[in-house]
Amino acid sequence: MAFACLSSFLEFLLFFSTKQDKKRATKEVYQKIQNGFHPSVRPGHGPWFPQRVKSSTEVRDLIARLLRKNIADRITADEVLTHPWLSTTNQRPLEAVDPILLKSLVGFHNGPRILHELIKVLNKIGFLNQHQKEEVIRSHKLMDTNGDGLIQEEELLTILRRYNPDVKPEFAKLIFKIVDCNNDGVIERNELVSARIYRKAVSKIDRLEKLFRIMDRDSNGIIDAHEIQSVLETCEVDSGLNIEFCKELIQEVDTDGDGKINYEEFLDIFGVRENRKLSWTPSSPNKKLFLKE
Repeated sequence: MAFACLSSFLEFLLFFSTKQDKKRATKEVYQKIQNGFHPSVRPGHGPWFPQRVKSSTEVRDLIARLLRKNIADRITADEVLTHPWLSTTNQRPLEAVDPILLKSLVGFHNGPRILHELIKVLNKIGFLNQHQKEEVIRSHKLMDTNGDGLIQEEELLTILRRYNPDVKPEFAKLIFKIVDCNNDGVIERNELVSARIYRKAVSKIDRLEKLFRIMDRDSNGIIDAHEIQSVLETCEVDSGLNIEFCKELIQEVDTDGDGKINYEEFLDIFGVRENRKLSWTPSSPNKKLFLKE
């Protein structure tokens, strides 16, 4: 209900026309939408709204993310539902683990080495916004019931059973194994961050397209070892930054054997063309956690 009201309010406030002729008015509204939204201060107005319209920092942030012209940067439905403005409005319990983080754990793709290098790059450049980072930190503390800074398999099972008492230990074990990227028998906070970054990246194909274009520096439709090396060095990712290391990363995912990564191979790095077998549906009436056959 709150989201519907907000959408109607935005439509009225930002994209409107004073023309009496319906055809001309429609054309003017569409033109305004195509031009995008640019917050500005006008006489008699505060930032964003007329002075008489009170608005919080949270609602202004949500509006900005909803109206971003670049689709890759625009907020998704999942992210809207966990945005601070709606979280505050709905008074989500502070003791509840972020449902998007749980989705992230269940849907994580522990893929080739280059995937983990790219996740490090996204982490370095601040791909998660401040609220998303805070939610990971808060949820990590809730999941770490013994306070040792690490999540054990039993702790993961416990938190999953808060949402569905029928979750089997085998299921929690499977999720745990996927998220524990370094295979050290515990889940660290940075592994939760990796899972959250991965979900945000794959939640919109436009985000992966944008990342591919950024890495494809000469815009020839392929990514070579030198371009990977450039990205890792620019973002100061702690890896073996020699060209041979980058060639090895490519070799693991180079299905056509040309020594480079095309867009289809890039999507396969993130596993987005595969049929996902794990699913999480906390919004269903009985909050089931289940395996798709």
